[in-house]
Amino acid sequence: DGKSFQTGCGFDPLDTGCCHENKYTSIIKCFKCPDGYMESTSLSLTCPKGKLESWEFESLEEIPSFLKDNKGGVQLCGMNHNPGGGGHEYFVSSIPNAEAKLSNQ
Repeated sequence: DGKSFQTGCGFDPLDTGCCHENKYTSIIKCFKCPDGYMESTSLSLTCPKGKLESWEFESLEEIPSFLKDNKGGVQLCGMNHNPGGGGHEYFVSSIPNAEAKLSNQ
């Protein structure tokens, strides 16, 4: 229903693109919906089946700049998708429909 979408601004696999590291293999996998393919309604944002692009990297240095923030850090998916700013931190659960785990609101 779109009501469990992330709160605030941050990194996501559709709009901004984001990455996560497999803690067992150290492979960094990144995702992004190509420009022009995103579909949105008043309650949802989706990327058509088969259009979500993904890449695998063996080191942080290999990750292209479009998957890094303005400070050069990797745009992380999941609980760290919204690193906050100005001293504020706000995290949401990776479990659909869960309440915020830590909030500055």
